[in-house]
Amino acid sequence: MDDFNILDEMTNEELDVIVKLIVEKGWQTETLSKDNDYKKYCPDHKKYVDKIKNELSLMGGDTIANVARFLMGKSSSISYREMLKDVCKKLKIEYEESMLDEELERDLLATVLKRAFDKLSDVERNVLLEILGENSNEVTLNNLFYKIFADDNEKKYILSVLVSNTLVKTICGKDLSLLNDIKTINELKVLTSPLSSILMNVDKTYDITGPAYRITLPAIVYMASMKQIKNTDKNKKSFWNLF
Repeated sequence: MDDFNILDEMTNEELDVIVKLIVEKGWQTETLSKDNDYKKYCPDHKKYVDKIKNELSLMGGDTIANVARFLMGKSSSISYREMLKDVCKKLKIEYEESMLDEELERDLLATVLKRAFDKLSDVERNVLLEILGENSNEVTLNNLFYKIFADDNEKKYILSVLVSNTLVKTICGKDLSLLNDIKTINELKVLTSPLSSILMNVDKTYDITGPAYRITLPAIVYMASMKQIKNTDKNKKSFWNLF
């Protein structure tokens, strides 16, 4: 199940978000908590990461669709790409079928950050723009996060950490340990509340309905942000001290 290979790179702390999403949000249909490996090893999630992948892929399809696939002799699991595209559709993010997963992930993260940014007050926006070193003209505001995720590795990394930590904080009640290395993360946390509202289906503005989306939306966004983090060269983080 290579589509979900980012889970292999996560620590137990980082995997805890996915496990809690499955067990707590998918309590009506999930089977992970009944698995012998889960019972034996939890919270050492890395010892049963393949079970987590399988459960998450099953969560990508609704119950009726899964039954239909079973009756037709097809697998009821959903690929990471299918889930990624489905979340983009639900958030009304336009994309081309030819786009790579990496491009879809960048647009997804930029979109949720832009929508969270739009919910801030004028004062909060100006403070955030100053921290990010951006101008406050209309063109910049409309394209700010898309521009960052397209060509600014430094800010992209920090914003990806912010997105990941928002979900960790909301779901697990604690911060990621890697936050300790980023000086300005607390100043950027003004985005945390609106981000959490969007990602946890509290904000109904975007009509993210259905039990599957309570899991797949935050899970896909989390994996997309963790990919950005993991893909950053660990030896090239001297930019932390610039913020």
